[in-house]
Amino acid sequence: PASSTSQCRRVRARLGTMLGALLALAMLGAENPLGRYSHCQIYMDGRVYVFGGRGFNSTGVKRALALFSNIWTFTVEGALWEQVKFMADTDGPGPRSGHACAAVDDSTFYMFGGMAQGHDGKQGLSDELWRFNLLSKTSGQWTRVGVNPTRRRPDARSDLALVYVGKETLLLLGGCSARNPKQDGWRFSLTDHSWEQIPFGTNGASLLPDAPSPPPSSPPSPPPDNSTALHGTNATDPDMIENQKNETSAPFEIPVGRCALTALAISAMNSDAYLDVLLFGGRVSVSVPDEDDSSDVDEMWSSLADTWRLRTHHISGYLNGELTAASGEDDSNMKLWERMSVSQIEDDEDANSQPVKDEEQAQSNRGWRLQAMLLNRSDHAAVLHGNSLYVVGGLYTDLEQRSVFIVKDLVALALSDHTWSRRASGPTWRFGHSLTDDLDNGRMILYGGAGGMEVFSDVWVYTFASGEWAALDVGRNSREYSTLLMSLLIGGVGIMLCLCVLFGILFRRSRRLVWRRGRAMIVMRPPAVRGTSGRGASAEAIAALPVVKWTEVRKGHFGDEIPDVEADSAPAPIINSAPVSKSVAGAGSVSAVPVSADAGGSVSTAPVSAAPVSAPESA
Repeated sequence: PASSTSQCRRVRARLGTMLGALLALAMLGAENPLGRYSHCQIYMDGRVYVFGGRGFNSTGVKRALALFSNIWTFTVEGALWEQVKFMADTDGPGPRSGHACAAVDDSTFYMFGGMAQGHDGKQGLSDELWRFNLLSKTSGQWTRVGVNPTRRRPDARSDLALVYVGKETLLLLGGCSARNPKQDGWRFSLTDHSWEQIPFGTNGASLLPDAPSPPPSSPPSPPPDNSTALHGTNATDPDMIENQKNETSAPFEIPVGRCALTALAISAMNSDAYLDVLLFGGRVSVSVPDEDDSSDVDEMWSSLADTWRLRTHHISGYLNGELTAASGEDDSNMKLWERMSVSQIEDDEDANSQPVKDEEQAQSNRGWRLQAMLLNRSDHAAVLHGNSLYVVGGLYTDLEQRSVFIVKDLVALALSDHTWSRRASGPTWRFGHSLTDDLDNGRMILYGGAGGMEVFSDVWVYTFASGEWAALDVGRNSREYSTLLMSLLIGGVGIMLCLCVLFGILFRRSRRLVWRRGRAMIVMRPPAVRGTSGRGASAEAIAALPVVKWTEVRKGHFGDEIPDVEADSAPAPIINSAPVSKSVAGAGSVSAVPVSADAGGSVSTAPVSAAPVSAPESA
């Protein structure tokens, strides 16, 4: 019985462990990342990796915005999210948003800055540089990168751009501190861990030879009365408004410092050299007259539409004086920064336009589509694929209406002829989303973002060959996976209950069988009385027993003779004893006679059949 009990307990313990593991897997399979924006996204080894961001801390009614510190990886083919585990002692850079990431190979990416949250719960700008190394597809290790303390370094900022340009070099451009765009750019060497400032923004202009001193710090001038310069084809005019003038004084042209921009690496003329960088958009802080009091001004963000090309391999030449403004005048390919003069082309078709009834309406629709291509934007997402720059969504600022609008369109800039065109729209209005290029499969992958009061967690795929968007049902495979595990869980519970019932029945029956066998071995009943158990000896068995006199019984038990009775004493009683028998089977069945004395001192007996007395099993 003891071994059966322990065996049953072991079986139940193993089943419980198995069901617990299935439950954990079911919960894991059903989990997807919460929606987020202002995160960073990189593409490594055929997978999308997303780190940090800001979003709601739950999907329930009571929710609040929070910063995230986890990394999630996503596969398009499986439409499945998996959380990446952090190894070693450090938890990494901690929760943050507005940071920037750049992958250097298929297993390593770097992260800088952002609005970070400390262990005390307080938030502040960060100037930390971290490296993340993948140990497997779903695990990795964070390492804080130490920098050369003897060299200058960029200060804390958010909404910056970080790009890897090859030859163990990272470029950091722009960023913001509160409402102040950073007027500097930096180059970081992965070999000696040192920062070096590069020409970008008004502060970076002073690094160039023969450059004029930077202008004194003053609020930008208000926009002119011609508000049409903010949209339509005029949005790409270099002289659209004075406060958005993206250049320093001659002889050099350098983009103004900004935040919420995009900077992407493109191949250079020499494949062995550094990669060039394509910069687009962003926002700057401007002052506009107050509507109620013209003597007062309001601070607003103004979105930009300019596009620049940085020839990274010329940075060192300009910094050490080998290249000057004359070098760029003689050969445009020797310029450090080159602003692209762009134009727009009309869409072939517009899915959102109404049916055309006449030529006048057709002309109006074509004009509307052209004017609606708002290139001024910040907080957008962009990728370089082939020979084109693709830009999705973002924020557009209308200074005349003092309003910020969320855009949803997909526009593309052909680098061959510097023309913008609109492509098919897919995801809804959003900003702060992320976009990566899946070059091997000819598609780009969009995730997350925010719009209005909503934070998105959806995933979209745009195929370049077909020009079509497709929303991925990322919950479908997760739900199927969870349903399968929950089915196994329920089936396992049923099997466990059936086995427990079966083991209980077998255990009880085996215990009774063992008890009966053990009792039969102890009792050893003879065949003559086997059928009389529990009812006493039969009359025939009692009559067959020898009759023993009381004196002999007494003598046999006490070992002495009955004392003599004196003559003058009372006469000795006459004892008529009835047969006394013990069950031969040892069950303790006895036929006894009660003894009573009369007035004359004689004892009489009457036969009485007593109930059987069962001896214990240990007898």
